[in-house]
Amino acid sequence: MTAPATIPFEAVCRRPKVAVPPGAWDCHAHVFGPFDRFPLRHERAYTPGLATGADWKRMHGQIGIARGVLVQASVYGTDNRATLAALAELGPAYRGVAVVSPDIADDELKAMHKGGIRGIRLSDTMVGAVSTANMEKMGERLKPLGWHIQLLVDASTRSELVERATKTAVPVVWDHLGGMPASKGTNDPGYRTFLDAFRRSSNLWVKVSGPYLDKALRPPYAATTPLAQALVAAAPDRCVWGTDWPHPAADHQIDDAGLMELLAEWVPDAATRQRILVDNPPRLYGA
Repeated sequence: MTAPATIPFEAVCRRPKVAVPPGAWDCHAHVFGPFDRFPLRHERAYTPGLATGADWKRMHGQIGIARGVLVQASVYGTDNRATLAALAELGPAYRGVAVVSPDIADDELKAMHKGGIRGIRLSDTMVGAVSTANMEKMGERLKPLGWHIQLLVDASTRSELVERATKTAVPVVWDHLGGMPASKGTNDPGYRTFLDAFRRSSNLWVKVSGPYLDKALRPPYAATTPLAQALVAAAPDRCVWGTDWPHPAADHQIDDAGLMELLAEWVPDAATRQRILVDNPPRLYGA
């Protein structure tokens, strides 16, 4: 079966209608290609078009972003060369999250650290991902490096994993509003369990991102607002934001400036947005 092609990203972005604070971070994006240097896995969930670090940085200039975090895409599995090459080209204002095998050598982790990597991503659902089975052991190995673990998992269906994450040796960052379809709503019992754990555990972080990942939604993604606002109210000092550029999981065109405007709806208070966009990210990714 041929993996479906993704929707191309917008090459030109408009300026957001809201103020973007100096030093803002985009904490979630991916790069793809050049494919002659960095071929995709044969077994994959989608087939992306070319999307380089230079393309991403140009988008940042258009919407007012100063720093960013590249997340290893599932179509590359544990082959992190494309991510590391992009980080080398982007320079010290950019960081990365890798996908690694549990038996990776310590020397390789240290080399990745020098290349800008500051965490690893785990998932129990993505094709090409590494599972959460060894999360605690990996946390112990990552602690000396000051890294974190990032999860792409629906937290509302995994209460046991949420509890494990509160006790892991390094911070655990939940992708995309906790990974739950926003249309389930804030009264979903699993979501309430996750929200309570997020509120009480300083070990848990959340990316307030990915409003379009619930395929039932279209702009302005109104169902995401209660979820995002509840998370930010619970722990504004442990939330970060990202575009998920170039939006490989989207089934419609995404307006990156519109995502920044949506953040302003989720977080109307400018001082709190400053924390999410500027102050919180260096605590995870380093200054």
